[in-house]
Amino acid sequence: MEKLGFEKKKQANYSNRHVTDEKEAGDANEWKLDSPSALDTLIATFGLSEFETKILILCAGVELDSRFSTLLTQLNGGKNGSSVRLTFGIAMAAFANAHWSAISPNSPLRYWNLILPTDTEHVTGSNLQIDENVLHYLVGNRYMDEKLTEILDPVYVEYSLAPSQVSLAGAIATSCRTVVENGSELSHLPFIQLRGDEYSDQMADADLASSKSGYHLYKLSILSLPANPKEVSNLLRCWNRESALNTSMLYIDCAKLNVQDKLRVQLAINFIENVQGFLIIGGFSNDVAGGTKRWKLEYEVQKPSIEEQMILWKSQLGEEFTQRLDGQLEKIVSQFNLSAKALLRLL
Repeated sequence: MEKLGFEKKKQANYSNRHVTDEKEAGDANEWKLDSPSALDTLIATFGLSEFETKILILCAGVELDSRFSTLLTQLNGGKNGSSVRLTFGIAMAAFANAHWSAISPNSPLRYWNLILPTDTEHVTGSNLQIDENVLHYLVGNRYMDEKLTEILDPVYVEYSLAPSQVSLAGAIATSCRTVVENGSELSHLPFIQLRGDEYSDQMADADLASSKSGYHLYKLSILSLPANPKEVSNLLRCWNRESALNTSMLYIDCAKLNVQDKLRVQLAINFIENVQGFLIIGGFSNDVAGGTKRWKLEYEVQKPSIEEQMILWKSQLGEEFTQRLDGQLEKIVSQFNLSAKALLRLL
């Protein structure tokens, strides 16, 4: 199976299909979309063939339009009111460009769980159903799969970072955009390792960098990874589909990882090597990041400088209270070396 990846040129081709009839071409130009539709994105992202696309549309149609049920009743040779069954065998008989590989376990439809056979032991005669998340994606109602929401947390950082940390987030975002503009596929993107002594500021910088890149950041604690290899594989497949279709970026939190737990460390390494899309690792992650062969970009997240801490202190205390300290603030700041988050908590 081809590796998953966005290809801007391919997406552009799907969104600007040629129409031979002049009248249809005029209508198409009138209604031309500025960007690929959800269906076009699915086709381009997962490399669906024409036959696979028709199966997906049929499965979606059954859920969305009662006329598809009437059509399937006719294809089943039944009368109105009889049970509606969409099977691979029916699709094979209905379309001239059918191919058996469309229903194989490694086909895009099944590998990425775009459609779900109700009986995997008798696939050709099994009812085919579209995955609920995929159906909602097609109609523009996008939300994260519940298998991911059970293990991931959205990252929201509500405190201000120091100017140097904001600049670092901008540099990370620039690197992400450059990689995408160079045409790298999702399966070939680097992961970003954040170093530094202050874990909270690492995650805050990751959140700001992802926002500047146009992504939503989600945190996964390395301790939350299931130990069962099959469960890990399913989690990876689910996340990789999510990152391909939506603007989602993953942050792996290694802060509580026991580096003496070699099995957990190796589990983390294997997971990181198979995550597609942008990935940020933080929280004292040298043992994990150093064990992977994946391409990485490293950044040092430092605490605010003394001058920056002064700015943060003043912004939190206010001008009036700062003046009342009568020059003592400098002495107070010199006694501490705090992260941005620690300063917020203190003040």
